[in-house]
Amino acid sequence: GKYKTVAAGLKALRKAGYADHVALAADMFDAIPPAFACAGDIAVLPGEDSIQILGIVQGPNIYVQTVTGVGAVPLTDATAAFKVAR
Repeated sequence: GKYKTVAAGLKALRKAGYADHVALAADMFDAIPPAFACAGDIAVLPGEDSIQILGIVQGPNIYVQTVTGVGAVPLTDATAAFKVAR
């Protein structure tokens, strides 16, 4: 509830010392090669306007938020990944 736009969210992250949401994830979780990502891990995807997308790995797909709901893209599209402790 502290921001309502992507720009405002990025501004809040920068104020907290992070370049963006990917930098925050990198601070919280260990980086792994995308090929080693398992269900529940976080994947990074290229996005529009140079703003990367974070999604949740589930098998061979990454689930991401879309304008109309939830979508899935292939894990092979990931440019980076982070291991979520289990």
